[in-house]
Amino acid sequence: MSVDTRHSLSKAGDAASETTQPHPLAIGRWALVGIVLVLASSLVALTYHPLAGALFLSLGSQSLAEAHAGRPELLDTALTQLAAARTYTPNEPLIYRRLADALLLQGHPDQAVAALEQAYRLEPRSLLVLKDLIYATILASDVPRAQLLLAKYTGAPADLMLVGDTLFNAGDPAAALLVYSAIGEQDARLAPQAQLRAAVIAASMGDVAQAELLLRASGATNPAAILQSLRDGVVLGGDSPWGALLVNGQPQRLQQAPLYLFYGDGWYGPEPNTGRWVRSPAQLLVFSPVARSVELKLLLSQIIDKNSPKGLGTKGLLQVSLNGAFVGESVAQVWKPAALVLQLPAGWSTLTLALEAGNLRPSEKIAGSSDSRELSMALVQVDLVAP
Repeated sequence: MSVDTRHSLSKAGDAASETTQPHPLAIGRWALVGIVLVLASSLVALTYHPLAGALFLSLGSQSLAEAHAGRPELLDTALTQLAAARTYTPNEPLIYRRLADALLLQGHPDQAVAALEQAYRLEPRSLLVLKDLIYATILASDVPRAQLLLAKYTGAPADLMLVGDTLFNAGDPAAALLVYSAIGEQDARLAPQAQLRAAVIAASMGDVAQAELLLRASGATNPAAILQSLRDGVVLGGDSPWGALLVNGQPQRLQQAPLYLFYGDGWYGPEPNTGRWVRSPAQLLVFSPVARSVELKLLLSQIIDKNSPKGLGTKGLLQVSLNGAFVGESVAQVWKPAALVLQLPAGWSTLTLALEAGNLRPSEKIAGSSDSRELSMALVQVDLVAP
């Protein structure tokens, strides 16, 4: 008996075909596995990149700090680490600020400006970034750009004052002058202090005319005497220890607490072991940006005495006035400190020192003397102490 195997083989083939074809749900499972793997790797990358960026930023910052502390050989290491941080997290403004710091330390202000421009694009409202950019732009000698940036700065002008101080300390008085002048134009409250600092720098650069204009703008009424004090070394160092003008017991410096003291009228040049002779009344010019109480300390080495054969005594009545108003008197003795508390107003003030006994010409008192100066007393030291 013959059997028709075609139908059976057909069924067997269909069955075999069914067993070798993947189930539709099986395709979905594998696709899901692939999607999960892609998402997982993306999540790892998203997590890894910020962590790596933060790690390299931390390492670069540490290397940079050590380079600032006296290990310049670490600068290249810092730049490499910060560049790696930028690769992983290119939108982190702090990385570009640190890069700029390292580049400035390496002597590349142009590259530092480029880095800070990127930081500023990422964080356009940051006054801290803008301040850094102003500093770097000035160091790069791009004065027009620096002026535009200074005009944009809306933060505390006192922060810009620190920028000016930093530039001056870095040996760039012209750049510091630019910043101080900008402050004088932007902030009426800080203007006199900034103008005074700018005047000191202008005088140190030999621009006496600009220094005088700045002093007058600050409210000074006797710029000629202030300029003479600056030539004598007051504020910028070199002031003779004999007849020195101190603030809080220290020689004056540009970046000190904003309290400044200059010789006014009536002062002669310094003499070793004597100090500066004065003609009564003699003036001291004081600048304070705010009203404050100060203690005036004086140390005298000589006091005239018209009744003494040599014209010299050991004590006398010293009278003090502030801005034309009498504030007090004290019996001053040679080589013994005399002190008087004063209430300074904001701005410029004139202190007047006068010896009740007046003045004496040595040539008229001492036989053979050719000294025709009018002398009242000699001061070794004047100190303004602010609490």
